[in-house]
Amino acid sequence: MQHELLDIINERTKCQAKQLGKSCMIRSLTCRIVHVFVQNSQGQFAIQKRSEVVRAFSRATGAPRPVDSQKGESYDDAAARGVQERARH
Repeated sequence: MQHELLDIINERTKCQAKQLGKSCMIRSLTCRIVHVFVQNSQGQFAIQKRSEVVRAFSRATGAPRPVDSQKGESYDDAAARGVQERARH
């Protein structure tokens, strides 16, 4: 994410500028993100359990990390890319 170019958006989700992902985090800029939830046939959702070695919220459970929508990418395309990327890991 640090080297990806992201769309910086306004309150109407219109693109106002482009910025590297790391800059968005440091400067608290608003960019498009997508959360993807996976549900099995029994209605159960996959959740993430954080490692005990991370600084913040170690061993906590919750939603997986969101997918950043890259420059010019739709929400649907970002979600599909995120699922493919996570399936490889």
